[in-house]
Amino acid sequence: MNPADWIDTATIPPRPLPPTVEAALAYLAEVLGHPVYAHWTLARVKRRYGSLAEAKAAQPAVLKLLLAHDGVVEYWERGRLRTVPAAQAPSPETAYSGRS
Repeated sequence: MNPADWIDTATIPPRPLPPTVEAALAYLAEVLGHPVYAHWTLARVKRRYGSLAEAKAAQPAVLKLLLAHDGVVEYWERGRLRTVPAAQAPSPETAYSGRS
């Protein structure tokens, strides 16, 4: 599935989504105002937040899972944000297609 085949009709003028899955997921997250597919590691959490306390307040489910796993994925599925260890997460392409 090519993301550029999808058209964002909420923009004026309507425009195609970015051509790669990663770019399309980033675009959708920005437009919708919530994560669509995000892969978290402890290093990424440290870069994003000033402290672990701040990260715990902002992303409690992510931080809790990162204590036991090397990576965690947040992905949008059926109207809900799910947080799972990276090994249990669907691929970005699967999450994008809505067939997770």
